[in-house]
Amino acid sequence: MTSKTLAELASLVGATLIGDPRRSVTGAEALLDADCDDISFLADPRYRSQLDQTRAAAVLVGDDQPLPETSSGPAFLLVADPSAAMTVVAKSLAPEVRTPQSGVHSSAVVDPSAQLAADVSVGPLCVLGPDVVVGAGVILHAAVVLGEGVQVGAGSELHPRVVLYPFVRIGVDCVLEAGVVLGSRGFGYEHTPEGWQPVPQSGRVELGDRVDLGANCAVDCARLGATRLRDGVKLDNLVHVAHNVQIGEHSMVLGQVGLAGSAHLGKWVIIAGQVGINGHRTLGDGVKVGGGSLVFDDIPPGAEVLGVPAHDKKTAIRNLRVAPRLHEMRQQIRDLQARLQALEEYSR
Repeated sequence: MTSKTLAELASLVGATLIGDPRRSVTGAEALLDADCDDISFLADPRYRSQLDQTRAAAVLVGDDQPLPETSSGPAFLLVADPSAAMTVVAKSLAPEVRTPQSGVHSSAVVDPSAQLAADVSVGPLCVLGPDVVVGAGVILHAAVVLGEGVQVGAGSELHPRVVLYPFVRIGVDCVLEAGVVLGSRGFGYEHTPEGWQPVPQSGRVELGDRVDLGANCAVDCARLGATRLRDGVKLDNLVHVAHNVQIGEHSMVLGQVGLAGSAHLGKWVIIAGQVGINGHRTLGDGVKVGGGSLVFDDIPPGAEVLGVPAHDKKTAIRNLRVAPRLHEMRQQIRDLQARLQALEEYSR
């Protein structure tokens, strides 16, 4: 268990401390979950009332926020950005997870033609196929499968049950969480009198550097060429990327999003949860798509969209606010129509 004094944490994040500098904390928790040996934070004013309920020993708060007048309660660490400071503090208090030792576990199956850097860690039940290349410092946790010709860049970490189909390439310092599948056959069929016939998917998947993929993401191989996720791309859990999709640098895609074949995302695009993007659509640099939207058309750079179909965010929000009153408004229109008709008949 890691323990740090409030003085040490204040120094770590450049905070102004109001409270006992000798008091120690051992954990970081949300305000209502914190105990007397935890530190917490308040970044959103909507949760300010929780300051009166928390049992935390200390709370990180914005240096422009008023503090409770009572002398009892937690100590306060005043910082410019409580959320960013909490990230640093939580990391310093987190228990250290042991890094697997380098070497190949006795139960792993490694083809003789595979090339492994000297400090690679290959866990239990891993399978490495012909001509696999694994860079320095790579960690392969239990039951990872690397197909023929797969290349894994230095410093990458593949968690249990990750499967890379043949000829997948991933860059340096990538993190693939449990259950990720890269390079499975793209979903393509042609209708024939005999039924649906699969379209050959002979391409591959390529990941740039520092790409993070959440648990159970699936990225299909291309029909031709490559399905590409470029440097710095981040995918949440349960994201599906279809064949020939292209995702630009530093774009972020949240959970349960589906990108249909040949969709193109520019740089720094943010896609919120449960969004569907139609095939062959282009989203320009900096586009933001709100949760639950369906994208049927191209979106120009910098646009923020929401809804079904996705359209201008401000317009969509106005429409959503009006929607609960549509029944009432329809009745009002009918009443007005009836009154207008009565007036017209009277004037004749």
